[in-house]
Amino acid sequence: LNMNENILWVSGRPTSGKTWVGDFLLHHHDWHHLDGDEQFFLQPHGDTVQMYNQAREDYQFKGKSAPAHLWMPFLSNICEQAMEMRKNISTNMVITMGLFSREQADFVRQIMKSEGIHVIFVDLQMSDEDFLARNKSRNRRKADMIGLSMREFWDGRERMKKFGEFSEEKEMEYYSRGMVGWESLEGVEDCFVIKSSGGYQDMVDALRAALGLRIVDSFQPTEIGDINMNRWMDYKVKQV
Repeated sequence: LNMNENILWVSGRPTSGKTWVGDFLLHHHDWHHLDGDEQFFLQPHGDTVQMYNQAREDYQFKGKSAPAHLWMPFLSNICEQAMEMRKNISTNMVITMGLFSREQADFVRQIMKSEGIHVIFVDLQMSDEDFLARNKSRNRRKADMIGLSMREFWDGRERMKKFGEFSEEKEMEYYSRGMVGWESLEGVEDCFVIKSSGGYQDMVDALRAALGLRIVDSFQPTEIGDINMNRWMDYKVKQV
């Protein structure tokens, strides 16, 4: 697959492995990785992020179609950032950001097309059981990294506190709401569907087959995962 005039966009539900795939391509194949979540951390109170969160909380997670004007600015920012970066790099580029509808996929593809860039999609799919287990594990790791108990981590986040006082039952209720409203991109032109529940090796093998990547003899999944955890800590520092 020739990526000279293409950008890879990895979509999927939270914890499906999007950022891990981006960091794998960064670490082992020297791709430039644009983390689509960056706005959430660096401009959390900006209008663009607030509107996007409204699209998710008031519509997507309730199984309703969100008005386009709520999510368009957020995705436009990602596309504009990517197109600007493309002018200054010679490597392949991967964007990682979950798209919750085919309408969103078509929207970002049309923006990129205006600059002569074609978007190739990868849609990572996972089981509901893995979704819940991975979200629970990820947040416990984040809490541990900043020296908090899970209860303290919960109490410091308004979106979690809306579900009430911390308990395992409330925690799983919070995660479950994030499973709703994700439309599969399967069948979209130039989109590869990869199952991420089978493990990292299966995911890497499917990615290599789809993109024609060279074989990586060995890799450490936790080493790749640490790249994002360090990125997350860097975002926390920049917030301060």
